[in-house]
Amino acid sequence: DGVRAVTSGTGSVTVVLTGGVTAATGTGVVIGGSGSNSLTNDTAQTITGMTGVSTLSGATTITNRGTIEGTGGTAVQFGGVGNVLIMDGPSAALTGNAVGSGTDVLRFAGATGSTFDMGQIDTGFIEIQKTDASTWTMTGTNTSTAPVLIVGGVLQAGAGAVFNPSARVTADATLDLNGTNQTIGSLAGGAAGVVTNGAAATVSVLTAGGENTSTTFS
Repeated sequence: DGVRAVTSGTGSVTVVLTGGVTAATGTGVVIGGSGSNSLTNDTAQTITGMTGVSTLSGATTITNRGTIEGTGGTAVQFGGVGNVLIMDGPSAALTGNAVGSGTDVLRFAGATGSTFDMGQIDTGFIEIQKTDASTWTMTGTNTSTAPVLIVGGVLQAGAGAVFNPSARVTADATLDLNGTNQTIGSLAGGAAGVVTNGAAATVSVLTAGGENTSTTFS
């Protein structure tokens, strides 16, 4: 492994990377503590391994402002419970999939966003969140049934089928269909929620109802 930060007993682990990490075999960064752990990968830095980052225990928050690369196909492998992967800013990227532990959150954040392939979201996530003022554009085909919560900025569709047809979308900020057709499980949201078509020259169709539950969007 490239960097291994694991407690042998109780406690938490904090790792801040200001330089890249490369592991020709094994995992780029392994982190584990029984408490609340954190890993920050700064802008312009790359973590590379067969698995990019692996967490073993505790609740770990990974703030990724650079690139996490899994040459074996998995960029992030969460263990423990209650983990959060934050894709923060325009340089945040994954090469490979993100695999949750069954209790985890994937959050798109930052003042400026980027593009993300929703096909990189594997099993184990209980919510996909969009926060802060940025615009994040989603591409790929989303197979995750985790509900989507938009509480800040803009979550923009960059292709069809970026939302799972069984997943609830709660828009308390802006959902931009961007000239695409999307099918979702249900639509909810409060007074701040907006569904728009940023590519007004192209008709967009939003179909909801696959979740077969009652929701309110106002």
